[in-house]
Amino acid sequence: KGENSMAAEGSGGGGGGRKTPLPHNPRERGAAKFLTGLPSRGNFSSSSISSNLGGLRVYVCEHDTNPPEGQVIETDTTNILIRHLQLKKKDSEAKDAGSRTPGESGKGKRV
Repeated sequence: KGENSMAAEGSGGGGGGRKTPLPHNPRERGAAKFLTGLPSRGNFSSSSISSNLGGLRVYVCEHDTNPPEGQVIETDTTNILIRHLQLKKKDSEAKDAGSRTPGESGKGKRV
């Protein structure tokens, strides 16, 4: 028996049953061989809307969506890390200022 007859019997190599031949096209390389047999673009780009979509509803806004008069939205251009450090410093200074007695200076005491 030759190699072809062994593959037909299912006893060649892997040891476990039937072998299913994979469709092999020598022209296909790389990812293209994995894409064969998948639906084509035409199946997803149909111009007619299917009737089984559950009746898509369009949202119609009934209230005024204009911003309040005089509202100006500005973007803070300071880096978020720098802004965080500045806020922490400001919070710690406010905390320190609240815990000092009126006669104390900002610098530490020398004893």
